[in-house]
Amino acid sequence: MMWTVFIGNKSANSAHHLLIEVRVPSLPTIIMKLTYLRIVWKHIHPILEPKVLLKKQEHLEEEMKPIRSACRTIVHTSYQEYKKTLMPSQWKYLP
Repeated sequence: MMWTVFIGNKSANSAHHLLIEVRVPSLPTIIMKLTYLRIVWKHIHPILEPKVLLKKQEHLEEEMKPIRSACRTIVHTSYQEYKKTLMPSQWKYLP
């Protein structure tokens, strides 16, 4: 099936027009290709999913490294400030 779309002025002296021809496959051809894609997907999905999840986990871990580091710094600084409020004799009870 072929669709032709004409955009612009159809007058002979107009240079401003665009002709687009699009070939569209028949419906049975589309259905056959979609069925084939579903069959292929059923076979490759179990192989690809663990790899994709692993890459996602690696990406998230890399993304979280600076955030974790900043949190550790905040906690460590806060803990050091807290320790300064205690008497040295109380330090032995701290972790």
